[in-house]
Amino acid sequence: MSYDFLRDIKFWTAVCDTLFSLGLYLIGKFAAPDLAEILNAVIVAIQPIVLAILAGMFQSQNAALAAGYKVSAFREK
Repeated sequence: MSYDFLRDIKFWTAVCDTLFSLGLYLIGKFAAPDLAEILNAVIVAIQPIVLAILAGMFQSQNAALAAGYKVSAFREK
């Protein structure tokens, strides 16, 4: 079984989270200092939610693989 990360929803969730965080950081970096503090608080508040979503995805994929179901991110050779 081979892994195709481009078909894995966990990969794209992490990419979107990274782009969102970088965007908020850059907006805060070049905007007013007060806005930077607010955006930092937003990033800190959102990160645990994304982490919980990714952990849930890992657990559900592992359970599906253990039960013998196909998972879209894995291909048979």
